[in-house]
Amino acid sequence: MSSTSKKYSSFVSEPMLNKSVRAVPGVGDTLGRRLETKQYSQATNMLGAYLQNGGSEEKFTQWMKDTCGANKSQAARSHQALSEWSNNNL
Repeated sequence: MSSTSKKYSSFVSEPMLNKSVRAVPGVGDTLGRRLETKQYSQATNMLGAYLQNGGSEEKFTQWMKDTCGANKSQAARSHQALSEWSNNNL
């Protein structure tokens, strides 16, 4: 993406440990609340879902839609951030 937000830049460049799921780009208060009720309160929980879906944007987008009602744009932003974080740290 040509333009990144401060939230995105911080997320992909810092350790994920102890970060709230709301720190994941694409996840705001509403989606964060929904994810937390499904036991996805930490960014590492969401990373797990990303990895379980094999990094597939299509599968991860569907997972976010099913799990917290994310729209395509929100899910794509989260996928991109988790993908970049994974490429840099795993």
